Amino acid sequence: MTKPTERSITRRRSDLKLLMGTTLGVLMAGGVIAVGLYVSLDKGDQVTCGQLRVGMVSDIRKTLETDGPSLRSGGNDCGFLLALEGNDIVAYRLEVPGRTCLLQPRGNELHCGNEAVDPNQLQRYPTSIESTDGIDAVVVDLRPVSTTPRDRWIAADSYGNDFLHVLGTPRLPHHV
Repeated sequence: MTKPTERSITRRRSDLKLLMGTTLGVLMAGGVIAVGLYVSLDKGDQVTCGQLRVGMVSDIRKTLETDGPSLRSGGNDCGFLLALEGNDIVAYRLEVPGRTCLLQPRGNELHCGNEAVDPNQLQRYPTSIESTDGIDAVVVDLRPVSTTPRDRWIAADSYGNDFLHVLGTPRLPHHV
């Protein structure tokens, strides 16, 4: 058996250093990629939604009168349910307070699981009507608001009349 020479020992050390450095570099690059993916795909605790024009008042009203309440998406986690309440076009939040299920339309009724839900118990997104070039459009404001009992939501009927609605109390005229 031959004894390793000084040159072969130095070469092995150099090879080991190169191999360890390369391994460490690959692991660091993988870590950077993993952190980048996590940051880019992480939605955080709350998605911020904005105002959404959902369509012409006449088309929305006709669809709701014919087909009943309909689920709509504002993108991301910004879904809502459009429905008619009297002459008002309203946008209900999909989360039902105090329950773990989501709001679902069944004909003209709203359900959470297998139970019917009273629309008066639901939280709403503010809705309004905006006119552009003589065309009235329904706008739903999906931006987050506080959920204290004193929350205020603005709802608009199909004729463009705004009302101030304080949860748990009757609607009162809204004066700007």
